[in-house]
Amino acid sequence: MLVRPQRGPESAAPARLIPVDPLHFGRQGTRDLGVWLTVMVGTGLLVGAANTLNMYLERDIDCLMARTKTRPLPAGRMDPAVALAFGVAQAVVAVPLLTFAVHPLTGLLGVVAFLSYVCLYTPLKQRTT
Repeated sequence: MLVRPQRGPESAAPARLIPVDPLHFGRQGTRDLGVWLTVMVGTGLLVGAANTLNMYLERDIDCLMARTKTRPLPAGRMDPAVALAFGVAQAVVAVPLLTFAVHPLTGLLGVVAFLSYVCLYTPLKQRTT
């Protein structure tokens, strides 16, 4: 995460972006590599699940577009049931991992992001474009 420092009248320097370690906050100054790795794996799985289910839901439309028609689902190289099972499996692993191994709020925010992408963004994208 990058944070832009506050600038006052005494600062004539251009604004700089300062890297911030989000795991540092609320941990009394400690950093835990295990928690960081768990966040990265859980987030990666949840993003993968959202993308997989997005492609599953859009497979019929993707076969009509030149940019997406060669993807495995629209091209018929992958059974849609396999993609569905893989996407659900990723989410089933990611949510408990983020919830119980990191923090319940982390899991909740992950679920909200996942559901908003799969259940809102994906179907509404077809209606707005």
